[in-house]
Amino acid sequence: MRLYPRFVDEIDRGETDAARFGAKGASLIDLHRRGFDVPPAFLLEVAQCRALAQQPEAIDAASETLSEALRELEKRGARALGRPAERILFALRSSSVEPAPGLLPTYLPLGVDARYLESCSDSAQHSPSQRAIAFAIVDLLAGELLPSAGAPLLPRLELPPENVPGLHEVRAHFQTLERFAKEHLGIASGLPREVQLRLAMRALFKAWSAHPDQASGVVVQVVVACDVEQSVVGVALSRDPREGRQHIRGEYLRDALGLMLSSGRASACVLGKHETLPGREHEALESWAPALYRRVQEACDRVERDTGMPQTLEFAAEGERLFLLQYRPLAASAQALARFASEALEGESASLSVALSRFPALRARELLRFEVPREGAPDALTQGLPACPGAVVGLACFTEADVSACLAQGQSPILVIQHASAEDGLLLRRVAAVITAQGGTTSHAAIMARSLGVICIVSCEGMRVDARAARASIGAGRAAPSASTPSIERLSRLTVDAWTGKVYEGDVGLCVRSTSEAFDRLLAACPLAWPRLAAPASTFAQLKALLSLGAEGVVCEAEMWLQAQSFDAPSLPDASTLILSCTPEEAFEIGRKRSPALDAWRARGGSLHLRIDLAALDLSQASLVHTLHRCRDGARSFAPPSDASFSWGVSLPASPPELRELLQVMQGEGWLLWQPVEALLPGMRALNSSVAGSVVLVGERDAQSLSEGPSPLHWLELDALHLPSARLIRSTGSLFA
Repeated sequence: MRLYPRFVDEIDRGETDAARFGAKGASLIDLHRRGFDVPPAFLLEVAQCRALAQQPEAIDAASETLSEALRELEKRGARALGRPAERILFALRSSSVEPAPGLLPTYLPLGVDARYLESCSDSAQHSPSQRAIAFAIVDLLAGELLPSAGAPLLPRLELPPENVPGLHEVRAHFQTLERFAKEHLGIASGLPREVQLRLAMRALFKAWSAHPDQASGVVVQVVVACDVEQSVVGVALSRDPREGRQHIRGEYLRDALGLMLSSGRASACVLGKHETLPGREHEALESWAPALYRRVQEACDRVERDTGMPQTLEFAAEGERLFLLQYRPLAASAQALARFASEALEGESASLSVALSRFPALRARELLRFEVPREGAPDALTQGLPACPGAVVGLACFTEADVSACLAQGQSPILVIQHASAEDGLLLRRVAAVITAQGGTTSHAAIMARSLGVICIVSCEGMRVDARAARASIGAGRAAPSASTPSIERLSRLTVDAWTGKVYEGDVGLCVRSTSEAFDRLLAACPLAWPRLAAPASTFAQLKALLSLGAEGVVCEAEMWLQAQSFDAPSLPDASTLILSCTPEEAFEIGRKRSPALDAWRARGGSLHLRIDLAALDLSQASLVHTLHRCRDGARSFAPPSDASFSWGVSLPASPPELRELLQVMQGEGWLLWQPVEALLPGMRALNSSVAGSVVLVGERDAQSLSEGPSPLHWLELDALHLPSARLIRSTGSLFA
């Protein structure tokens, strides 16, 4: 297989395509064309990387092409940074088509080889950061790259007490690694940077196999500002990601690797003085490097203005020279997105279509959440930085097994980790909240949580997590925790309040926090753009409570209704919907048990929907059509088609081609199709455009795989896992009302 590395500054204007180069590669091309300083980099296209991932041996076959591209990268890096080629380091980054921060790995720094180590000195003026960088690559080779290529695990190089190893220790360990690679992998050339690149590519493609749905290209980029004095690496957000206010936010590190910032393994400082705690204003980038801060601010403003959306910018600086490493859409809370969207309704250029494009309809479920009452709250167990707002009561989980055990109990999992890694990305989709001991509001944990709408607190004060012991000690610092040290134990009950950043022991009680004014403006401008939300209930008390919180519908089993002796329908809120999940037989029985109280409630604006479950029945296609007609006839006997207070729908055991035929048979019957999105996704848009009256309902988790744009949903049923976070919102209609 022949590779075609493409340097960023040589790609034609018409080739800026995320589908071809991945989102990260496309952003580098775009930044270069806009005139920003971008570190030299070459790209491998998505199609080439897909083929390489399937044939890893082709990496070695393409070694000469990769070596030639790397030598050219060294030359360009030396010219751009004004340093010798042997001192140029580089990074291997995943460039997924859909931005997925933290999900796919990045390997850096690469390029610390014998030449680099020979150019360094142990003299007093030598930068501690250079020694730390040299240690980092040796540790990366020993801990990840060589084992990924098939070598046995090698003991890791221990850090000395001052956390900065001497270069003589690093050189000795590097020579050990070279002998180790020759003995176990047959690499006779030592570990020069071209070999490091091939090892890193093998490890990268191996890691991709855990995420087969993520198409990705590769970026090989010069690393700026990690082994020189007075350097800065940082992440800048063009908006406040929690509330959407027009102040840039962000964090930075001095004389360090950017990977330490994104992983959350280092304590970062903030960019602006408006972000600091009292007495720590001097730590802000704005305080000690105001010119650099202004340049970062101007870059954020310009990229947001040009792209029309809030953005996240990764940057590095040497002195006052600013390099932009990439931009991607801001991972913001629903509250922040609602504020940004509502701005499109203001001024002379007000546009409803622009407003709706800025706020995905499915994020509406996150806008109404719980909070801890301000009065009477107990002392917090620990406090950190709020990263994604909301409050929840749940059980502490340290591993994937804990999360599964928590879900089996019907409880909300709260993930407790030291800092986030790429492996945590899939786990975050299964939890209601995450709290970390390390990391800032721009770390991968915070970004992934905001993208998924998961309640999140980072950098919890005094917390140290021991995942193996399934315990987090509070306030022990570096000392070993004792029996008297406050702690969070496995599956212990916690209350997490990410409005204030506080974590409480036990259930301290929650109250409803109203929706944002910004979303209220969106809702008033276009009430039909949002799916109606329904929540599951197993008792009448739950049913009333959920409706009073703002759920437009409550889903309950028909058995609950059929066995009830009485039903206090007049106490239910007006204009809400009772959704009864039933078999065909139960549907007819419900029709026979007409209730005056329920009829009176329907007269006040309440409505009844029968969801008839056919998915569990073993029916042929002909029998299925016959059963559908029976359901239709039963529904008509319950109420005439003109009765707006009654509706019906079915869940079908069919594949997409069969569904299309069934929908055509039932076209115009005024029924709803309740179906998980994975059964419909390949043809969902076509189904909804070609079949009048058919509407899809999906579960909350399934909804995450829907593409953005106009929603085909009529009802969105909330997962019981997320009920404590109160993702409920009152609206006035649906897309197909």
